[in-house]
Amino acid sequence: MTANCSPAATSYNWTGGTCASNLTASCSVTPSATTAYSVTGTNADGAGNTASASVTVVPLAFGLTVIRSGSGFGTVTSSPVGINCGATCSASFADGASVTLTAMPDAGNTLLAGWRLHRYGQLCAEHGAARSVGAAFTAITPVRPMVAAGFFHSVALKSDGTVLAWGSNASGQLGDSTTIGRNSPVTVAALTDVVGIATEC
Repeated sequence: MTANCSPAATSYNWTGGTCASNLTASCSVTPSATTAYSVTGTNADGAGNTASASVTVVPLAFGLTVIRSGSGFGTVTSSPVGINCGATCSASFADGASVTLTAMPDAGNTLLAGWRLHRYGQLCAEHGAARSVGAAFTAITPVRPMVAAGFFHSVALKSDGTVLAWGSNASGQLGDSTTIGRNSPVTVAALTDVVGIATEC
C-alpha cells in the first residue's frame, strides 16, 4: 500500500499490523487475518497540515465442502478446524492454507470410497480455490457365527471371520500345519474374512 498526498507529504506514520510505526510512504502486507491499517501524512506547508486514510485488508478465503454418501455412517474432520461433518460440512480457509481432512467411520462401518486416500484416510491439499470432496461410508455386514459338524472333525466360524477346527487331523484337515488330532478347537491358519463353512460327513 502506498500513500499519495497532495501536496506531497514529508513524513508518514502508519498503524495496524506489520505496518505499525512505519515512517515511509509505502507498506507491504501479507495478511493472514482481517486487519485495519491507517496512515497519516504530514507536509511542511503552512503549520504542518495532515491527512489520514484507513483501509481494511481481508485475506482471500475459499470454501471447502465435504459431501458424505453411502449406506454407512462416519465423520470427516479438518485440520485446521472448521469442518466436522457430521454437523458442519462446509468451511472457509485462507488462500494457500494446507488443509487435512480425516475420515473416521463409525463402529461397524468402513470408508468405501471418495477422495484419493492416504494411508489413514486423509486428504491433504493446498487450498487455493473453492472445491468439494466426497467421502462414502458403508456398513460392514456382520458375520453370523456357525458350526459345521463332520464325521471325523468339526469347524466353527467366529463373528470376526476366522475359523476354528477340532477332531481328527490325519490329513491336516484342521489347518494348523500339523497332523495331530485336537480335542479342543484350534485356529485354522491363513483364513480371514470367511462368511460360510461346511464339512463332509
